[in-house]
Formats: sequence, structure tokens, C-alpha cells
Amino acid sequence: MSNVDTSVLLDQVREIMASTFALDESDLPDDVSQQTCRRWTSLQHMTLMVALEEGMELIGVAIFANALLHLCLAACPKLRTVVE
Repeated sequence: MSNVDTSVLLDQVREIMASTFALDESDLPDDVSQQTCRRWTSLQHMTLMVALEEGMELIGVAIFANALLHLCLAACPKLRTVVE
């Protein structure tokens, strides 16, 4: 992975999630999940995965599918507790 600051990555993930779900970033809660976000459909989930991969490439970070989930979990702490 590149030498990108973790806070930059987390900010990028939140920005991408908000954009994907057509929400203002300030409206994206920490506990966002497929159960709490009506806009997070199975299609939007796939769109999110593609957008995350593309977004990370733009800042020089190559990631794999399982890393995408970890980035989402890090960006949304309550989502992380549901998965754990």
C-alpha cells in the first residue's frame, strides 16, 4: 500500500459512500449500514465497491475486495461493531 495517511483514506471512503448513496457527507451517520440506509440496495452496494476501488486508485492505493470492506468498516465505526 502507498504511504497515504489513514485519515485521508477514511475521509475518501466517507466521501465516496456519501456520493454513491446521494447523501451529503454530513448526513452519513457513523452507524450507516444496509439495514439503516434505505439507499443502500444490493445494486448500490456493487456501485459502492466499484467507486471505492476507483477512488483509491486515484490517490495511489491499490486495494482488493476484502480491503474495501475493511475501509468501509473503518470509516463507519458502528458498522464495524455489527460485522465483528
